[in-house]
Amino acid sequence: MASFSGFCRARTVGYFSRGVNYASAASGIRNETGQNLGERISMDGQLQHHQITVSRIHEIIRDKNLATECLSKCLYSVGMGTNDYINNYFRPQFYPSSRLYTPEQHAIALNQELSQQLTVTLYDYGARKVTTLFGIPPIGCAPAILAAAGTNGSSSSSSSCVDRVNNAVQLFNTGLRSLVDGLNNNLTGASFIYVNTYQVYSTSSSALCIPSSNPCDDRSEYTWWDAIHPSEASNIITATGSYNSQSPFDTYPMDIRRLTRLRVHLYMISRRRHTCSRDGPLRQQKHFQDESFEGFREIIHASSSIFR
Repeated sequence: MASFSGFCRARTVGYFSRGVNYASAASGIRNETGQNLGERISMDGQLQHHQITVSRIHEIIRDKNLATECLSKCLYSVGMGTNDYINNYFRPQFYPSSRLYTPEQHAIALNQELSQQLTVTLYDYGARKVTTLFGIPPIGCAPAILAAAGTNGSSSSSSSCVDRVNNAVQLFNTGLRSLVDGLNNNLTGASFIYVNTYQVYSTSSSALCIPSSNPCDDRSEYTWWDAIHPSEASNIITATGSYNSQSPFDTYPMDIRRLTRLRVHLYMISRRRHTCSRDGPLRQQKHFQDESFEGFREIIHASSSIFR
């Protein structure tokens, strides 16, 4: 994934209430990631766009406290890091990162840079209650990676994936889970969630769109749409699993559904008069419970491609 998105049910914010998507093809946490493929907007650039959005929201509402409250109730979705491997670390012909860092060092460096981006920019510009960080899926199972590595791509005959690629991204994912703990412990009022995309994905390497061939009869059976992009079925699994987790390994420390309900409950207890919506607290609670999943699915579909 190469995207940062926000979704807020704040009607007074006008067209921003449907959400804002800053996704950019081939972008990554590092500014240079994907530069071999052309122009793209890195995570730093996407956060700069978010700063502009926040400034416009302040101009529209004209009440700093109310604008801050509205932003704190938004759902923020961050899916970055995949391209820092597929379009950086594992592209030694274009980037020196694999010669400068071991896989362990590269994962640590990426997590440290992402932590700075989330803390200094996203948090400081109002992100609080629902911030979702997506891990990297098993890209070592993507058909393009398998093709580049040979028939098997692994020294193990039992594996149908490229182990060194999957092992490297797992190091990043492990660090991402620890990053969530650090952010939640150190940032007042923040509630970050880690979504274990690696866990919820299938390891099937079958591709759907093969040049000059007919589409498959049952597209829901396939993990990959083409050589590197996940199918819609995979994205639906990710969206559903992260919102309403069926396994304690899918999300950490809780799923999005539980966190949004906790947030609404806390809002009801506080009985604050100011609200992002013209509706009363009871109606706002109903709207959030009924619409939060659909809004989250909009974000997933808008930024569904891993290597966009």
